[in-house]
Amino acid sequence: MKINNYLMSPSVKLGVAIGFLMYCSYGLAHHAFANFWLLGLCAFIGVFIPYYSRLSNKFEEKANLRTAKVTIGRLSRFLPQLFFNICIFKIMALGQIVPNHNLNGLGGVCGVAFITTCASQGMQYLALALSNRELGDRNRNVLIALSLNIVVTALATLGWVWAKAAFLALGIIFGSVFFLMGLASDLRAWLYPHGGVAVFFGSFNPIHITHLALIRGAIEQRNLEKVYIHCTNIPKLHKRSISIAPIFPSSIAMRWRRERSASRITKLACACMRKPIWLMCM
Repeated sequence: MKINNYLMSPSVKLGVAIGFLMYCSYGLAHHAFANFWLLGLCAFIGVFIPYYSRLSNKFEEKANLRTAKVTIGRLSRFLPQLFFNICIFKIMALGQIVPNHNLNGLGGVCGVAFITTCASQGMQYLALALSNRELGDRNRNVLIALSLNIVVTALATLGWVWAKAAFLALGIIFGSVFFLMGLASDLRAWLYPHGGVAVFFGSFNPIHITHLALIRGAIEQRNLEKVYIHCTNIPKLHKRSISIAPIFPSSIAMRWRRERSASRITKLACACMRKPIWLMCM
């Protein structure tokens, strides 16, 4: 049962899809379907990607918690993937999957790895940002972003001018967005360490004293003018519970989604009425 759940998990499906797409992209582009190096590399990526994704998330989370700097967190995610991609393209060169002169036309192994890592990180950031706003599924958005990056990179290694231009554009645009937004956030925190407005996101289901302590602490430490409390999406675990109705009758479950913001925000308002807290319903 555990093995079946693991094989059917979204992360494993995502890894298998990426490995298969990479095999098809480079196999078709360079007529390398029978290349054992490509077969082994894509199989390894398909198995390893789910674990790598969890490790990357942990690296970024620890860096953010230790430094409170968005840029440091993103670098902690970027650098391991850069090293990973350098190893991938080095294997491709050694296994003659991609001709060396094609890689040299894109800056060599390190150049290709750097550009594709910039594009990958930026596109994944955009994919997750869209899913957080309920625009598409999280895993599907990431799969689309990674798929586009893999296909464009494979075409760029053919030496086609338009593919190389698209490859460079993806790396520059998405890499810049990925890092510049982090730098802007850190710069704003450095220039304006006190005052301003805060937004507190959460499901708030249920509301508890830790939420209130965090709000009071932020107001007192940063001298905030106001705090917006914003109820976000229903957590996946809660959605699953509602879908199988082990806790709520269906009629309550239907109403809960519509009324979740109003009821919980009212409780927060009552609990924090002496604090400069503003309530946001969307």
